[in-house]
Amino acid sequence: MAQDLGLHRESTVRPQTAEDLAFVELRRRVWATCVIMDRWYGAALGIPLLVDLLDCDVLLPAPYEIKPDTEPSSWPIEPSFCALSEHLKLSILVGRVLKTVYSPTGLKNATDEQLHSILADMTAWRENLPEELRFKGPSSSHVSGMCSRSGG
Repeated sequence: MAQDLGLHRESTVRPQTAEDLAFVELRRRVWATCVIMDRWYGAALGIPLLVDLLDCDVLLPAPYEIKPDTEPSSWPIEPSFCALSEHLKLSILVGRVLKTVYSPTGLKNATDEQLHSILADMTAWRENLPEELRFKGPSSSHVSGMCSRSGG
């Protein structure tokens, strides 16, 4: 359904107003959620992925709370949108693991290079995760997961 609505394609029209930008960001966030759900349902239920990312050109969602009445430079970072982008990146990695390792022909056809590439990308994702989103164990404060403009 999301693909029928064209959510998997980036808009070719440049947003002219803050309302236009808010609509574009809403589309990106809904699409990101669709990709995340596809990857995690596939992992949890052992079913094939439905979304082929090679058919998609949507950008990552922005971490800002879009306020149509104010200048974009003053839009605050919204922690949940920071987390959405990072969750999307992780979900894309999960999809690669599912395709490369757990598909019916997975490890039969996987090369060492593919496996090393996935491992390197997972390590890079973890290392580039904003400090505010890192789990630090039982001592993590209840505000863990908050983003800042410098870290998000």
